[in-house]
Amino acid sequence: MNIFTSKDRLITRLKYPVAVTALYVLIVHIISLVLPKFSFDVEVVTSLLWSACVGMFLGFYEYKESSKSFVVAISLLCANSVFFLLTSHTLGLTVIVALAVGVVLLGNNLDFEYLLITTSLLGVGVGLIFGICDELLQMYVREFTLLIKGRAVLFGILNEVYSAFFGGYFSDLIYTTDCSVATLLNGKITAGVQNVFLSSPKVPQSSVADYLTGKYFVNIFLTFGTLLALFKKTSKRYLFSFLLPCLLSVIFGDNTLLLLFLLFYNPLIFVGYVFVGGVGYFVSALVDIRIGFEKYASLFSLFKYGRSVGYFLLVGFVLAVLMYFVVQIVVAKFDMDNQKYYPKDVRALVKALGGERNIENLENGVLTVRNPNLIDILKVDCEIHQNTVILIDNDYNLLKEYF
Repeated sequence: MNIFTSKDRLITRLKYPVAVTALYVLIVHIISLVLPKFSFDVEVVTSLLWSACVGMFLGFYEYKESSKSFVVAISLLCANSVFFLLTSHTLGLTVIVALAVGVVLLGNNLDFEYLLITTSLLGVGVGLIFGICDELLQMYVREFTLLIKGRAVLFGILNEVYSAFFGGYFSDLIYTTDCSVATLLNGKITAGVQNVFLSSPKVPQSSVADYLTGKYFVNIFLTFGTLLALFKKTSKRYLFSFLLPCLLSVIFGDNTLLLLFLLFYNPLIFVGYVFVGGVGYFVSALVDIRIGFEKYASLFSLFKYGRSVGYFLLVGFVLAVLMYFVVQIVVAKFDMDNQKYYPKDVRALVKALGGERNIENLENGVLTVRNPNLIDILKVDCEIHQNTVILIDNDYNLLKEYF
């Protein structure tokens, strides 16, 4: 299983789980709009559904057997369920992907019976270990959050990374506890920037500009810029697995699945998204744009709480344009859909032949190059006739798999 090669990338195995999970979350949010009293723990069921989908699809891609892929899904569900029973929250989506890859690779040489027993026990064991370690992890996360208190830009950057890998605990600390702010409102001490905002939404505190407004820029404008930059490129192979998370992020303010898609589609785009988001947090604090939200920084929350949005829309437009060009530059330089990754011996041979761009064609035992002067004849055994190169059989067979 390869992560980066264009033919067998991990994202091609994740596109259906992303699309299915995003569709489910969209439906739940729509139902919540129609039925305001509808109460449902979206995050828990989303994580469990993601476990099942990732296990099934990764297992089926690898084994081509539905029974074995079902076993992988059971293993992930066991790990996630045990972890939930111990901690009252579920595993992060990227952690589940890592576990799925490990389980699939472990089961490559196992028969069905051994795979069922081994992976089920492994799933329970992993859930127990993670559950036991979770309290310690949360303690360190809380200490770190107190350490960066007041550094809203750093929070904005780290929050996107943490939520993509581990879930919403980091943001919950900022939104609902004194790790961000605690102030006296209406004779009571109110802790957590979200609680402070909801206590006086008509007259937001300055902490709202520091911690909350930037999330609108990330969910709406950065997503829109990314969508414009990648839509044409992804429409054939990843249409629904990219479009649905974008809609989920913009309309309902939940960008976790989009972050996960970007992480595995092109990690550099993910990094760009995170850091441009940090710029959004910095500008919202600098310009003092105070627009908060109740739970999600979505279009609905923007219409509900947005006031005097002139500067907000201007900054959002600039950030969307910036994100668009960041994606374009990354794709131009590091297009992982078309970029090939070679083993070490192949890389050495290609370098000796003047690099990948110097290779035009390889056919019938003959290599055609752009510039024969770039070939290092001390490192490659060959005969050169103008722009054609005759390689020894070993080198030719090594190259023909990749060119």
